[in-house]
Amino acid sequence: MAKRPYEIKVSILIEAVPAKVHEVLNDLGRLDDWSPFSAMDKTVTSKVSEKSFGPGATYDYVGKRIGKGRMEIISSGPTCIRSTMTFFNKKTEVANTEYCLEPEFEGTRVTWVMSGERNLFGHLVGTLVFDKMMFKNFENGLKVLKAVIE
Repeated sequence: MAKRPYEIKVSILIEAVPAKVHEVLNDLGRLDDWSPFSAMDKTVTSKVSEKSFGPGATYDYVGKRIGKGRMEIISSGPTCIRSTMTFFNKKTEVANTEYCLEPEFEGTRVTWVMSGERNLFGHLVGTLVFDKMMFKNFENGLKVLKAVIE
């Protein structure tokens, strides 16, 4: 079955310089401070690799509601942090995530993007349910990130 691309993208303006925003987003040891997924599943337990920041840093989690997964930072520059998200549920799925940082007069525009490919069934369910839910989760996470940083 042919795979179809998807993308979920949410932005917020944070009143801080890009370097300060980058410092928080680049450190997986700080992910639980603002992640919407930790807040929505109180059973989540997580483990961060010894090196918690930059390329190679990993964040493993497991929770009754959100399942089991791993985030790994692949690249980190001053304007973009790229990661892979691996979801180990009924079948293993991989998504790409990016935090893009754009300086603005008032601070930094942070855009959180998740993208990947789905089969036809996944595309239909994703379009009708999953994408809307994730968009809301991303919005909530970015609001908490803003509060943490400002």
